[in-house]
Amino acid sequence: MQWIEAWVARKRAGGAPPDVALSEVRPSVRAFEQYVRTGRESLSVVADLRRCDPFGSLTPDPERDLLALAARLDEAEVDGVSIPTDPAWGNRLEDMRGVAEACESLPILHREPLVWPEEVYRSRLAGADAIWLVPAQLEGPIAREIVRTARQTHMAAVAAVYDEASLAAALDSGCPILEVLRCGETGAPDDGRVEEVLATVPDRMAVILAGGVDPEVARRYRGRVDGVVAGRWILAAADPVGALQALKGAQ
Repeated sequence: MQWIEAWVARKRAGGAPPDVALSEVRPSVRAFEQYVRTGRESLSVVADLRRCDPFGSLTPDPERDLLALAARLDEAEVDGVSIPTDPAWGNRLEDMRGVAEACESLPILHREPLVWPEEVYRSRLAGADAIWLVPAQLEGPIAREIVRTARQTHMAAVAAVYDEASLAAALDSGCPILEVLRCGETGAPDDGRVEEVLATVPDRMAVILAGGVDPEVARRYRGRVDGVVAGRWILAAADPVGALQALKGAQ
């Protein structure tokens, strides 16, 4: 998809990350995969925390307090949070670090497409317990090295999947978790494409669904995915905790 290709290209244009002192990198102790993998018997919920989005589906709020929101959702037993740190989503790496320090037991997915293995260490130092990559946009050896590096730091690797080719690339990379993207080029849902992908996903894989997820969508895919990533449904709600509980109740 073009928006993913553009995001990955922007990451590459930014250049390789600076070297990290490996002695400063501590393994993750918050098992993101354990929290989201349910065997498809129940539905885990990951809240996607951001201040805006490039699709314009969320009213921008530069003052949104992600730390306070994360703390409220943590108390309400959200299974994890995902935090994009690209300016297009209104966030910074410091936002993720702040959430990690304030919510010590809350698993965090760094939802930014990694393109270099060294970025795994940068993500971990900023508090991430899982990393996000798009294997279909990477050379196979690079994708596999990113996953291997994540595993060495006890982090989960989540692969973005949006068609059969991207699913094949994700499986080849060794990622244990697949994030099936429900939204197409314009951000509008494309459930036909989701159905095609889910029909060929091996049973051993943990699968989370992202893109325009609300309780109705959650009920529709119950028993076919392990969990959902919900952004706008929670962020636009007058009561984010109530919105989370509605998703959890869509069992």
